[in-house]
Amino acid sequence: MTASRLRSARIFARVFPKVKSNALSNTRHALLLWFDDVGAALTNGLKDVLQHVSQDIGTDQLLAWYTDCVRAHFVQRYAVLGLPLSVATLPDTFGTLCRAYTHYSTPIPQPQNNDNALQHAFQALCTNALPTTTLEPLLEEWLRDNLQSNDANSEFLKTITAIRVCGFGRVIDGVFGRMLGAAVREAVYEAFAGQWDKPALEAAQEYVLRRFGDVSALILHASSNTGTGDLLTSYSVDVLRNLRTTELFDIITAYPTSHAALEDLRHILTTAEDRAHLTSTFSAAVGKRLLHPGADTGLILTHFVHTVRAFQILDPRGVLLDKVARPIRAYLSGREDMVHCITLGLFGAVSSDVDGPNLAGELERSAKEAEADDEWGLDWLPDPNDALPTYKSGRGKDVVGMLLGLSESKDPFLKEMQVLLAGRLLRDEVLKTWGCENEVRTVGLLKGRFGEGTLNQLEVMLRDVQESKVIDTTIKKGGDAGGLSLSAVILSRLFWPTLNKQTLRLPAEVEGMFAFYEQGFMKLKASRQLAWHKALGVVNLSLDFEDGRRVDIDATPAQVAVVHAFGGDERELSVENLKAKTDMDDSGVKRALAFWVKHKVLRATSDNTYAPLEDASKASTTTTTAGGPTTLLPLTDDADPAASAIQSAADSAAEEMRIYWQFIVGMLTNLGPMPIERMQMMLGMLIPGGFTRSQDELRGFLDVMGKEGKVELGAGGVYKLM
Repeated sequence: MTASRLRSARIFARVFPKVKSNALSNTRHALLLWFDDVGAALTNGLKDVLQHVSQDIGTDQLLAWYTDCVRAHFVQRYAVLGLPLSVATLPDTFGTLCRAYTHYSTPIPQPQNNDNALQHAFQALCTNALPTTTLEPLLEEWLRDNLQSNDANSEFLKTITAIRVCGFGRVIDGVFGRMLGAAVREAVYEAFAGQWDKPALEAAQEYVLRRFGDVSALILHASSNTGTGDLLTSYSVDVLRNLRTTELFDIITAYPTSHAALEDLRHILTTAEDRAHLTSTFSAAVGKRLLHPGADTGLILTHFVHTVRAFQILDPRGVLLDKVARPIRAYLSGREDMVHCITLGLFGAVSSDVDGPNLAGELERSAKEAEADDEWGLDWLPDPNDALPTYKSGRGKDVVGMLLGLSESKDPFLKEMQVLLAGRLLRDEVLKTWGCENEVRTVGLLKGRFGEGTLNQLEVMLRDVQESKVIDTTIKKGGDAGGLSLSAVILSRLFWPTLNKQTLRLPAEVEGMFAFYEQGFMKLKASRQLAWHKALGVVNLSLDFEDGRRVDIDATPAQVAVVHAFGGDERELSVENLKAKTDMDDSGVKRALAFWVKHKVLRATSDNTYAPLEDASKASTTTTTAGGPTTLLPLTDDADPAASAIQSAADSAAEEMRIYWQFIVGMLTNLGPMPIERMQMMLGMLIPGGFTRSQDELRGFLDVMGKEGKVELGAGGVYKLM
């Protein structure tokens, strides 16, 4: 008797003392012969012996001995000889093992409950013979090959069943789960990435279930599609959440056309971890793609406004917005042109996102929301758990208030609004129609922000335009100056920003118009005098040419002065001649010439010499002289001469600070170079009443002085005289 048979005999004799040795020998020998013949039917003799033994010692004890015999035979027949395992042999290997288990389980009736000792023993033998680390990559490759070829036939399903019979159900579920997750991610990204104009949540769930539902139910061995459907729904929601989270920067850039994508994201942000991941991912994208020197301030402000509106959809309580807005606000507060861009937006003076957000609509919306707010606070709720310590409920609703809060003081906005409003009121459209209704409405809304009396200067500027219309109408009733008509906007000098001084000699007939208008004004306002800014305004004139053309055009007084100079006996004039006739500087004359060349009124006859273009067919952008071809001036003209004539807020502040220049010269002369912090402190000590300007204002003034060649910024951030 071999060692294995002897060991089995001893076990049998110890466990089953009532069984005779001849019964043990006969049964053992018959089992070994039958185990080797896989697929053979159970003989009647062996069946009778097993039944007799079962009646003698009980089914449970017989099953324990039988399981030990199966274990011994499996080790000798399969594990010792080795199981060939590769992608190609994997179906045959598991088919062989499945048939062996079916053969092993034939003689012994199996219990109805899950406590199947024979099955557990067999699965333990299989998992010991086939290590999971070896099996997983083979299963993944085998599944991928079959799924890509859509080969989910009966043989494929039989192999899946055999794998589970051998105890590798969790292994194949894990492998397929990873593959399914990757496949769902790829499918959702391919189908829904960049699609933000319509809802995608339900569509993604239906798409994933339709594409992967059947094969998942087969492989995951679900009793019905319900469990698999829940799994795929969870996968699709997770993938869509990750997709929209990574796309959030671009989604907000495309707002409001991406409103549907934001609604989807709001519904699938269900946990605190999801919300934290969203804010961290978005803040990282903002820091990388937006908050850098290469981005225009207007573009950053536009994205900030979109961010506020988008996060109001994602989280109406404003907790997420409070987190992501902080770094943007901190960065914007350091931008020098931040106040200018916000002021442009408040008056709707932007043409694109690069210029900044159009805040005129936001201003009206916030005013309506303020009226509709619960005055008594009956809708109060406690702060959310994930709110920051400095979180304030409701702060994210007021976009304009958040932007105005970027500056510690209101003064920069007031100065910038004064300059901007002056430029808008002196536009050609206002000068022609006296229409400034939009500006009146904007200033009225801003009064609610800055308080009564704060915007008195702006109100006086608007009233000047309205009163100018009445005065102009009254003066014109008294006649005109030789058939020429003149309208004037009369400004209260102390309430308007400083206008740049421009010298200009106008034609005599135009000067007569000014005198006539001034006489009419003195009759109405005897206590007031007019100081004309002749270079500002718009002139409508008609020009007739020898080829029968008539050009009706609006031009600035400087442009009219230049073209009028060609109406005398001299038909060709040089730049120097024009400068003498108009009292303009070189650049002003050249800009006016470029304007008339562009509109085919003048032409260049030689280097720096121009004449009227009587025949438009001879128009050309170059002219030939003895020295060769001469390129004409660039065809650029002042897009907004009224705005260019108004000093900017920074220039006005610098002009106001010139009174401190002698103090600065004395300090730098006597004490040597010094940083701006010490300079501000010393000025506070030297100037009677103290120095009330901020470091930014002082730095801006020193920059102006640097451009004038009077001071320079040295190493270490110290200023010194030049």
